Amino acid sequence: MTDLLEAKGTRRGPIAVLLRPDVLVPVGVTVLAGAIRLWTLAQPVSLVWDEVYYGVDAANPFSADVELRAVHPPVGTKLIGLGVAMFGEDAFGRRIMPWLAGTLVVLLTYFLARRLLKSVWWSGLVALFVALDGLQIVNSRTAVLEIFLSLFVLAGTLLFLRHLEASRASPGHLGPWTLACGLVMGLAVSTKWIVAPALAGMIVLTFLDADRTARRSLVRPVLVAFVLTPLAVYVASYTGTWVATDTTPLEWVHRQLDILEFHRDLAAPHAFASRAIGWPLMIRPVPYFTATRPDGQALEILAVG
Repeated sequence: MTDLLEAKGTRRGPIAVLLRPDVLVPVGVTVLAGAIRLWTLAQPVSLVWDEVYYGVDAANPFSADVELRAVHPPVGTKLIGLGVAMFGEDAFGRRIMPWLAGTLVVLLTYFLARRLLKSVWWSGLVALFVALDGLQIVNSRTAVLEIFLSLFVLAGTLLFLRHLEASRASPGHLGPWTLACGLVMGLAVSTKWIVAPALAGMIVLTFLDADRTARRSLVRPVLVAFVLTPLAVYVASYTGTWVATDTTPLEWVHRQLDILEFHRDLAAPHAFASRAIGWPLMIRPVPYFTATRPDGQALEILAVG
């Protein structure tokens, strides 16, 4: 009887659970981030920055024409298209999915920091920095691809850490964390190729983390999870192409080579260019949008953070 009373006395109700720091901190900082990003999300109503591409294509994201003429893989455009399908072909509709992705980025940042720092408060501070970061806010409020890359890479990194733990405990086992990591990184690469080096790095780190005697047993799970799974996701992302056209696999491969050639030969200097070497010091922020109201008031969206 005494044990039963003690168990009842230590039982926490839902309010007490919500007030625990390890619940209150991530929920609070995520709600703050979502609110900041949601405020006047539909302003300006005109297309901002690369919304002239992705925001327009999102009106028909599963179209084979959209997939085959785009210079990036189609997953990001399809995600933007989900918002357009649910809320309409307007500024709010094309930006709601980037808003959701940007809000989740803050939550995932907290979880990643918690695994690395082992502290609720320090992890909350890290997440707060991301919640208030100007570049993250701008990309979360614009129908562009970069915020989806942040989401997928963060999720993939969290899953990769779990994969390493599972791999140490059972080398050579193709577990759910490993497959999930490959799936998420496949979505990342199917949004923009720039993520491919991160996926390659995960493969290298998997072998470096293992004992020399265990490395041979990792070949099969690594091949399945980090090569075949992302490749399958990438190919499947071209749904409209495979369903609605007679495109052959060889023609599709040639289209991928065309994309590679486009990026290799791209040389389009413009007034908004910002060199990557200056990003850490924010030497030259990128203006996403500028306009002047009839009363002479200047408007600008500046990607800085």
